[in-house]
Amino acid sequence: MLIALFGEEAFSKMLVVERAHRALVAKPPPGAPPRPIVARLLHYRDRDTALRLSHEKHPLQFGGNEISIYPDSTIAVQEAHKKYATVKQKMRQAHISYAMLYPARLKITHNGRHMIFVMPQQANDYWKRSCRRELPRRQSCADPEQASTMSDQD
Repeated sequence: MLIALFGEEAFSKMLVVERAHRALVAKPPPGAPPRPIVARLLHYRDRDTALRLSHEKHPLQFGGNEISIYPDSTIAVQEAHKKYATVKQKMRQAHISYAMLYPARLKITHNGRHMIFVMPQQANDYWKRSCRRELPRRQSCADPEQASTMSDQD
């Protein structure tokens, strides 16, 4: 599947999948997203290449289905990432670039600056400050009605 998506030349000469299996969940109904596949590649460079290319070429299509490729992480890391869900949604709406760093840090690139937040509340506070400053100049964070209701709710 990886070679079909990205081409043989993207990976090392010996792309080795140590193991691969479907996640232990029930088969999805027709029209639902396919079950996750967990795969372990022997060489970290191939893993990093697959992750980088999946990000660059998103959305990916395979067998008529849209697929995504993510690094596998522990349940504790996944739970820590979920704590950033609200602020990440706000960043997306505001067209502010962000990335999750391991284990659970949020990197925001805004106005040419890179900031890393270790707590969701810090990132949320930054979002409130940066959007309020920008609203008079441009409406990139939200429309004015939405911005006033968001600030009241936050």
